[in-house]
Parts: sequence; structure tokens; C-alpha cells
Amino acid sequence: MIAIIYESRPNVTVDAASLCLKSRNSVILRGGSEAFFSNTALASLIANACESAGLPGDAVQLVPPRTGKP
Repeated sequence: MIAIIYESRPNVTVDAASLCLKSRNSVILRGGSEAFFSNTALASLIANACESAGLPGDAVQLVPPRTGKP
């Protein structure tokens, strides 16, 4: 299990997920709030691709970014 927190760059969603899956790890991703909808769409595509390949669809999970100030 790997957890990755990153800024608002949707390409990191795909890069991190593919590297983790290639190394046989599941991953929890948390990107920045500015790219939440893009990251959500990409994570959904990745989950569908995992299931099509015979892998668990929840091997890649996206956690919503924290909103507001502490």
C-alpha cells in the first residue's frame, strides 16, 4: 500500500497509479482541490481498466482533497 499526496497535476494521478500497479502495490491518491474533477475521472478510468485486466478495481483509490482551513 502506497499513499501519495500531490498538488493539482492530473498527470500525477495516472503516473503514480501506473507505477504502483506495475510494482504490484495498491495506492491511495490525494491530489489538489483545483484538479479534483479531472482526478476523479482519471481514477474512475483506471479502476475500470484494472477490472478489465483482472485486477481489483479498488487497487487505486482517490481521497478527496481537504477543503477549508483548519
